[in-house]
Amino acid sequence: MKDNFFEMQQYKNMADDKVVELVQAGDTNALNFIMDKYNNIVNMKASKFFAIGIERDDIIQEGLIGLYKATQSYNGDKQNSFKSFANMCIERQLITVI
Repeated sequence: MKDNFFEMQQYKNMADDKVVELVQAGDTNALNFIMDKYNNIVNMKASKFFAIGIERDDIIQEGLIGLYKATQSYNGDKQNSFKSFANMCIERQLITVI
């Protein structure tokens, strides 16, 4: 992800909703940007979950799957903000796994 640092700078000043539109149009750099931007949120949420037999890295991976699903199913006309929607998708994915 860090290899495209300069390419990803173009997304910094864009609203997340617009970056997600690019993700949905197939822009992999936009996807990498969103995944990197929300990585701390995924880690924070994953740290609140624990299950016997499931390693922390696996829980984080599930959170990232929830974030990816959020980028694919977000609809700005129906949901308030991508951040709220992503939080909900991440939590639901973690709860489903646990």
